[in-house]
Amino acid sequence: MKAEKEKKAAVLNKTSTSTKLLKGMLDVCDLSPSGTKAQLVERLLDFLEKPEASGTRASSAVGTGPPLALAAPPARLLRQGPAARRSL
Repeated sequence: MKAEKEKKAAVLNKTSTSTKLLKGMLDVCDLSPSGTKAQLVERLLDFLEKPEASGTRASSAVGTGPPLALAAPPARLLRQGPAARRSL
């Protein structure tokens, strides 16, 4: 398993994968985007092997609200009455 991870890290370090792209991926995963390219790759691969919620973002609240289709209609539609809602 370690050899496979080292192989993936080597590929990411050698390819034209930019640090900007790596930092974007780390940001999406709610991981620190600081460090050298090798550190960024290591951090990303560690997370992908064993993802854990950091609890620092709204990512921990994903899926806790009502589905969008069941959300309350905008207040302006409620004030305008049923005829305005039918036009949607």
